[in-house]
Amino acid sequence: MQRALKRVACAVVLVGAGVASVYACSRDPGSGDARGTIPVQDGGFDVGSGGGGAQSDAADPAADAAADVTPPPVSGATWQLVPGSEFSGPECWHFQAAPGTLSFPKLEWKNCGAGCELADVIQGYPVDEAGAIAASTTQGQALVRFKYLMPDAESTKLLTRVVRLSDGHTVAAVLRDDHGKGSEGRCFLGLSENSARLLAVVATHAGQERELLGLAPEAADGAWQWALPPLPVAKVPPGKSAVTTDSALFHFGSGGVYALPDMTKSDWTTLEEPSTARFAGGDGDLVVWTESSSDRVRGWAPDGKGPRTLLEQSPGKTYLAQPSNTRIVGVSVDPEFENTLSTSVRFWHMPRTYQAGPSPVVMAVSASQVMVNGTVLRTWGDYAAVPVLDHVPGAAFDSDALWLLVTNLVTGKAWRVQAAPGFALQSTTWALDDTWLYFAETLPGIKHENSLKQIRRVQLSQLGSWAKETK
Repeated sequence: MQRALKRVACAVVLVGAGVASVYACSRDPGSGDARGTIPVQDGGFDVGSGGGGAQSDAADPAADAAADVTPPPVSGATWQLVPGSEFSGPECWHFQAAPGTLSFPKLEWKNCGAGCELADVIQGYPVDEAGAIAASTTQGQALVRFKYLMPDAESTKLLTRVVRLSDGHTVAAVLRDDHGKGSEGRCFLGLSENSARLLAVVATHAGQERELLGLAPEAADGAWQWALPPLPVAKVPPGKSAVTTDSALFHFGSGGVYALPDMTKSDWTTLEEPSTARFAGGDGDLVVWTESSSDRVRGWAPDGKGPRTLLEQSPGKTYLAQPSNTRIVGVSVDPEFENTLSTSVRFWHMPRTYQAGPSPVVMAVSASQVMVNGTVLRTWGDYAAVPVLDHVPGAAFDSDALWLLVTNLVTGKAWRVQAAPGFALQSTTWALDDTWLYFAETLPGIKHENSLKQIRRVQLSQLGSWAKETK
């Protein structure tokens, strides 16, 4: 079964009036048993500033308690209470790094061969491993979201930071300080595997099932945008996947297409209902999606023209589509089954367009006897990639054997990119920019997204030095 958003290790599923939250529960990396001293930052503490301003709720007893919250002693930034997040207290508080105060350790890229560099993602942190389930590209910058379970005897501190991969600089961070012992499933950070910038603060205790959505800045020292006020889960439009453009959020896959066009306000709008929209991708101001009932590719932009058909007849059985700075790229599988088991995978592309475009360029089959794993297609510049698993009839799939099918959209060449020996690829933590292919390497096994040790990057112009060309 393919899922665009994972929900792992949650005690409950968020359901209100029959509507489930689309955001994955953030399972803490590590065992949670580590104890030690957290580096103390001599910074300030500010309640409710940044990203849309604070709003209080007189009916919420946690709102008054928020005024007396003690700053968390975690180095790397001056911490502010996330505006509108008071509903998650008093067991659990959420803080954002104040713009201009970020001083987290940077990733240090070290040579690992021809056209290859490697970075240790836990260097400078008192932990044994990190977690990650998302990377994405915004305005040409590849971003990744890491999470760290910081050792502390008094509370559970989960640090989430958004890192620009080109230079290893942290552009935004959020800290969850959980004083409720055993409160997992009642208070957590929801994560989308389609966007490194998107977070959801969710609290389900005290009868308050609410969700506060946030979008990280595109560049360092910017401010988070928080969609205020937080909404009851029952009032958040349903969806099986969440996709962002540079400044907006969309839900897909549950009978409609829904948009949050201004990430400082929780004013959802219905773009299309009913809809058979299945999987989607966004870049800049454009979002595109495929349909389960047709071979069309649909799209939307904030130009007042509403949803529109960009491609009436896509090549083959188009499963995924994704816009980039210059193109709209699709992945077709043949034949198509419910679990996307296929005997062949091919890419197609057309110029980026906001209206019905020309016939796409259909490329030769890039791989055969594989299964497209998940719902993530990424593209930038002249390259595109999708995660796949080899299909051996009668044999079980091995998730640790995942590899990236990477293609050059100009030359048609394709490569099989695998993790280094002793590691496995994390299926959604990889991205492209103008120069590099980035991919996280985890320890094999069931912990997968929470056993991250390192992230590797390979120059696109030298893929042949690391990967084998597909036949």
